[in-house]
Amino acid sequence: MKNYSQTPAFESLMAWAKSNGAFIYDNLILMSGESPSSGAFYATAVIPPSTRLLSIPHSLAITYSKAISQCPPELSEDGAPVGHFAVISTFLALEKLKGTDSFWHPYIATLPSVELGCGGPLFQTPEVIHLWLEGTNLSAREVENVKEDWKQDWKCIKEVLGSIEGWKTHAESLTWELYLWAASMFASRAFPDKLLSWDSPSTTLPAPQLKTQVNEDGTTQIFQEGVTTGAQPALFPILDMLNHKPHTKITWQPGQNDIGFTGEELLEKGAEVCNNYGPKSNQQLLLSYGFAIQDNPNDTVLLKLKPPLDSVRQAIRDGQIPAKDDLGTYHLGVNDPTPPLGLVQLFRVMVANQWELEVLLNSPKDPILGRNEIAAKTQILRSLRMKLSTHSRGRQATVDKIGESQFGNYATIFRNGQIKILRSAILRLQDELNELYSGCLLVSLGELTRPYWVFSEAIETCFGDSDDRAASGMNEVVFMLAIGNLLLENQKGSSFLAPQVEELVKHYPLNIAGSREEEARVKQLYDDLFPAVAEACPKIFKDNGWTFELLRWSFRVFLGEILKLLVDGGEHDFLIFSK
Repeated sequence: MKNYSQTPAFESLMAWAKSNGAFIYDNLILMSGESPSSGAFYATAVIPPSTRLLSIPHSLAITYSKAISQCPPELSEDGAPVGHFAVISTFLALEKLKGTDSFWHPYIATLPSVELGCGGPLFQTPEVIHLWLEGTNLSAREVENVKEDWKQDWKCIKEVLGSIEGWKTHAESLTWELYLWAASMFASRAFPDKLLSWDSPSTTLPAPQLKTQVNEDGTTQIFQEGVTTGAQPALFPILDMLNHKPHTKITWQPGQNDIGFTGEELLEKGAEVCNNYGPKSNQQLLLSYGFAIQDNPNDTVLLKLKPPLDSVRQAIRDGQIPAKDDLGTYHLGVNDPTPPLGLVQLFRVMVANQWELEVLLNSPKDPILGRNEIAAKTQILRSLRMKLSTHSRGRQATVDKIGESQFGNYATIFRNGQIKILRSAILRLQDELNELYSGCLLVSLGELTRPYWVFSEAIETCFGDSDDRAASGMNEVVFMLAIGNLLLENQKGSSFLAPQVEELVKHYPLNIAGSREEEARVKQLYDDLFPAVAEACPKIFKDNGWTFELLRWSFRVFLGEILKLLVDGGEHDFLIFSK
């Protein structure tokens, strides 16, 4: 067994709980760990599977109904400025201020200090967060957003309490630091409402119809089927001391008078008794609980994206996923780093050209093989590479500081997990793109001009070689001219891409005027090019079909069909056709 001692605070907690009806298995001991306020249960002898280890009566729980009964009615009325979370957090903070006069003092005395809180990002200085978490989803800005939501609740609570006779002293005592502590304690230690159907406004419950449910995370819950009474999360002393271990098999037994905890695995002497918080990622664990798990089997990279869409694209998106379900959050899992379908569908909409939008309007959930699918996954790949680059720079900045603090160690575990998943996701996407490439015809600028040596010479005369064009930024203009030349050659019957050109003409009719902005842009480009190129290379560009309408068509095809792909270490433009 670990060489930890049982502190007087934990002894008092155990005595208080037992004296109020709690059951604690004889061969368990609550021992302090790395700090006086951290503890864990250990087995003092071998404990067989399916042993009921703990049960805590409802009388010891801190619930919303108890909290609101001790708060002024202004917080419980319809239209109250804050929700249940803020009410229980306020109640916990005020109970802490009572000291030994609080019924829950033995429990509150074992919680982490106001200064340390849960030890996570919410209790670190901006400088520490910037050092260890900048560039992650837990950057200083993200953490401040979480705190700001809580701070608004705190301000509302203080305003309400300060306006009520007899509560002004409480309002003054409720500092931001104290409220932040209480909110973090409740957020990290509360038990979910699905276990707590007893704590509700309902006065009559139906006869118990017990049903066993095995959850995806390996936990088992025994509950009353059909009972939905609107219960709220609550704190259960003793039960919230159990530390997290993924995939631990346990059973929760919520009853009319208590909640029982049964371990479903054999516990050797000296083994820690663990809870299973569910399939939580290291981001969730670090933010809410202040720790992260090496090689967490439930780790994910959270991607957040909900861009504004025009009316047509939004209509397509609504056909892919109902607006109420479109939260803009996506997860790449450590076991399956493939970008989720909802994210891929969103990018299909975002990168769609005009004719692809028409296809998606009719079939919003189906992929458009070829340019659209390649464009969507290429954009996702770019986003993931940028995220990986940011993480890698952040890790490099702290490489010589690892081991200096517990928070830094956990933050490093979190960041390393993100890097691992991102690398896997990038490799997976690259494989998918290579497969898509094999089913398409990718035509570069060189491949588009090489068969027409006279046109190629004219381009070099007017714009220089590829290095000159890259330096002057004229490659895109030259690509438009090459697209126009392809159509002219097709009209002569000498195009090597005749079927593909005919398909382009279907999608982009030649003689249809565009918007005022498009017409102005093409007119400016046409005036910049002609008659200069015609004078330089009259054999190609003078009296050879190079009209404003042709350049406009080339302009549209370029904007709608060209993709930048990473090839040979650099990005190059390609015209993509389905085979």
